[in-house]
Formats: sequence, structure tokens, C-alpha cells
Amino acid sequence: MAELVCPIPSAALAASRGQDPEWPSWYARYLAPRLDQALGGRVDQAALAADLRQVDSEYRAGEGREPWPEFYARWFIGRRRQ
Repeated sequence: MAELVCPIPSAALAASRGQDPEWPSWYARYLAPRLDQALGGRVDQAALAADLRQVDSEYRAGEGREPWPEFYARWFIGRRRQ
């Protein structure tokens, strides 16, 4: 899962995070088709963008010791199991 959330060069995503308020939307547009294929279902881009905002908020609120792709992957896997 971490490989799915991290194919965009980290520098491009890191450069936009915090400076481009629309990064969750464009990243959701990029990521949704890849998740559709990997998960065998349809991922709603608007819901994914909202989840990206939430997971980013939780990541920033924590200590940030875990690399963001692993944190995001663990978060999404946990969310899918709920």
C-alpha cells in the first residue's frame, strides 16, 4: 500500500503540501485510479481527497517519526477495515 501512495516523486508532493491548498484534490485524482485497480473497486475521488486532508492533519499532529507513505498506508488500511 505504501508503494501506491508514494509513486509521485516525494519532492513534488512535499513541495505542494502546506502551500497548495488543493493538493488533496489533485493527488486524489492521481491516486484514485491506482487504488481502483489495486483494490478491485471504485474509489470516490471527493471522499479520497477528504481522507487525504484528514490523514495529513493526523500525520502533522503526531511526532512525524514514521515516513509519511507508511503512515498514510497504515491509516488507509485501518480505515478500510472499519
